[in-house]
Amino acid sequence: MNLHLVSPSFSLDLMTELAQLRRSARRRAFGHEDLADDLMQETLIRARAHRDRFAEGTNLGAWLHTILRNTHISHIRKASREQVGLDEGWEDRLSCPANQIDHLALAEVAAAMELLPAADRDILHALGVEGRPHEEIALADGCALGTVRSRLSRARGRLRDVLENANRAPAGILGRIAAGRSAHRLAC
Repeated sequence: MNLHLVSPSFSLDLMTELAQLRRSARRRAFGHEDLADDLMQETLIRARAHRDRFAEGTNLGAWLHTILRNTHISHIRKASREQVGLDEGWEDRLSCPANQIDHLALAEVAAAMELLPAADRDILHALGVEGRPHEEIALADGCALGTVRSRLSRARGRLRDVLENANRAPAGILGRIAAGRSAHRLAC
């Protein structure tokens, strides 16, 4: 703590520096008057609160500009930690109503996978459900990477054929799903 006495005219000296301090605050705020006002207010509050730290006979303007600079830096740091505000009700716009059609489509895909040969089911499950990379499957099966890709392509083709055949049958789940999607699109 600085033990230098502060002159009784500290407030008068402070007033003479306000115009220059205001210009510096505006420059730092890049034309945002509200930010410049906030910086000025906080700088003056800090200067008055810590006037006992000001050494008499030193440059008051430089001391005030240092406080202004540090206040601005603190403001920038605080702003970087704060989350940008979102308007009211944004959570509601993120949600969507339950969609049973997707659940039924997933059930149809699971039923169609049961109709595939075991090798096709295994490779589709490893890649689509487990998310294993092609290279890992090739190493586990002891085959070339191209073989895994060929098997995957054939398995996807067979699954597509099974699903298309089930979709043509109106009594099947996919037939009801297709009819439901058409009705849903008309309603929206």
